[in-house]
Amino acid sequence: MRTLRQFLTPPVFPDDDAKTRIAANLFMITKVSGSAVLVSLPFLLPFFASLPVAILYISLMVILPLLMHLSHKGHPSSAAAIYGVVVWLIVTGGAFNEKGNEASGFIGGTFVMVIVMSLLLGWRGGFGFTILAIVSSLVLAILKINGVLPEARPTPPLGTALGHSVMLVIVAAATYASTKNFTHALRRADIEIAERRKVEEALRISEKRYRQTVENAPNSSIVIYDQDMRYVLIDGPELKTVNLKKEEVEGKTLYEALPPDFVKLVEPDMRAALEGKQFTSELTNMGLTFFYQYVPLRDETGQVTMAMILAQNITERRRLEDELRQYTQQLEQMVEERTAELRAAKEQIEVIIDNTRDGIALVHTNGDVQLANPAFRAMFTDGSAQAIESILNCVAEVVGVESLAEGLVAALLEQQHKALATRIVSSNGNNRDIDLALVPISSDKSVKPSVVLSAHDITQYKELERLKERFVADAVHDLSTPISALAIRLHLLKATPDQLEKHVHSLERQVEHLSHLLEDLQMLSRLDRGVLELERVETDLNTIVQRIFDTYEPIAASKRQSFTCTLDPNLPSCLMDARQMGRVILNLVANAINYTHEGKAITMRTYAEDGRLWFTIQDEGIGMSEFERTHAFDRFFRADQARKEREGGTGLGLAIVKEIIERHGGMVWVESTLGVGSTFTISLPIKPPS
Repeated sequence: MRTLRQFLTPPVFPDDDAKTRIAANLFMITKVSGSAVLVSLPFLLPFFASLPVAILYISLMVILPLLMHLSHKGHPSSAAAIYGVVVWLIVTGGAFNEKGNEASGFIGGTFVMVIVMSLLLGWRGGFGFTILAIVSSLVLAILKINGVLPEARPTPPLGTALGHSVMLVIVAAATYASTKNFTHALRRADIEIAERRKVEEALRISEKRYRQTVENAPNSSIVIYDQDMRYVLIDGPELKTVNLKKEEVEGKTLYEALPPDFVKLVEPDMRAALEGKQFTSELTNMGLTFFYQYVPLRDETGQVTMAMILAQNITERRRLEDELRQYTQQLEQMVEERTAELRAAKEQIEVIIDNTRDGIALVHTNGDVQLANPAFRAMFTDGSAQAIESILNCVAEVVGVESLAEGLVAALLEQQHKALATRIVSSNGNNRDIDLALVPISSDKSVKPSVVLSAHDITQYKELERLKERFVADAVHDLSTPISALAIRLHLLKATPDQLEKHVHSLERQVEHLSHLLEDLQMLSRLDRGVLELERVETDLNTIVQRIFDTYEPIAASKRQSFTCTLDPNLPSCLMDARQMGRVILNLVANAINYTHEGKAITMRTYAEDGRLWFTIQDEGIGMSEFERTHAFDRFFRADQARKEREGGTGLGLAIVKEIIERHGGMVWVESTLGVGSTFTISLPIKPPS
């Protein structure tokens, strides 16, 4: 049904209103004609005795859908012409058939067809079908005179009535279509008139706004010219200033309206605008300065047909700008002089503050850090450079956080002087002890109250105190242990004198431990005081390593340990203290054998690389945790597992190793995993530092 409905609906041609109108009228007339013929078909059967008439009527019913299809294909005018020809043939065949010649039917049909064709194809179509009717009448008259046409016989009354009814229906349809088309034309005319009035009103409003804009624009004028440099429009109050009149300039070319000297100045810019360039420029002439804005004007195709100039007299503005510039220069000079004085004073203060070792910051009472010197930023994290409370994140202990927070609140809100000491984790990750002073300051009422925070680094003093305390504690512990053991063993000797040999052996072992401890302490003391002089001579490191390997290889074999040594045959000699370097290698080898279980492997190696000598000793011993590895070279430090494995250690051996290696300009470090083993590495420069 949808397809049939679309087929019976006249097509619309958006780009051609005439074709749309012809298609609409054709569809209405064909539908009315087809309906009328179908309704009157039973009553017209007596006329079908004439074969030509029957063929024409049947052809009409077949041709009507074809005409609709032809209109949908975009040819409504051709379809209308075919419709007129077919219906004209039916009218002629019905009026002059073998049963008689109906002159009244022929005349009525002619009248109807002229109206229909005028409606469909306009006055040209009506005129054409009028000529066709006249020619047909003459032909039929000649045939009648010559006796070719049969004599007319009365038409059955019913047939005549029905025929007249069909003609009246067609005339009514044509009249309705004509009236509808005329009404539609009137409506469109009214719409066009209303739109034209709107356009005219818009034009009047635009003209009014344009006039108001041009007349009220201060010191301005507008100019429009075409490709021939002819002024199309020139208007604006500024024309009086330059002695130009609108009626004297419009319609003239640039060369006719303006002096030659001025033409030379403006002609290049005017031609550039006609080439499509939009730009601004300034021009000074006869003591006046004008600001010009050039705008190309394009047609609907995009071609530049004209150009517009918006001109503004800026002479007074330039004068004021010059005066303002002079005042500004004088003011700038004064400001520069004062600024230079302040800058010098500020730079002096900044030099002092930036180069002091104390961290200094200026903090407003809202907590914002306004100024902070490099020492302050180095002590604390980056966040503390914006908000003072961020320094709390750097405090290492909870108690210190609470104490510092209370001090900040008292200084910022209560304007109290505060001094406190705390321990922080600085931006480089190291723990540092600082002495903080919070000093409230206030000047005149226009300046917000602030607090100066001064942070003095006392890490070195605290480290000395802690080192002294730890040294005393560790020394007391390591001395008290063998002394206590001696006292116990003496008590046991008195109680069981029969076991004298066993007690003497134990006493000798404890005395030996005390001797080693005192020897290590003396070595560290000499190193700390700088009284240990290194006797550097050309030495082959391989010789030292091989000698110690030969000494300890039987000991490792007795513990069923795999002890191997790989020496670089091309290892260069270097200046070193052979005795002290032997102490270093001996200490590392002894530790590896003491803390490696039976059946495990120990490997030593020497090689040269990157201009340095390298020594590594790798064991499969007890290993160290991350914390123990960090403190492995601290004095008196011993790992928990090491204390369980061997009770005779002093905890000073690795500290002595580090001191001796660093005195040689080298480095020593350890890589270790708990329960897996450790690798100690020594790196020495082939050419020691002077």
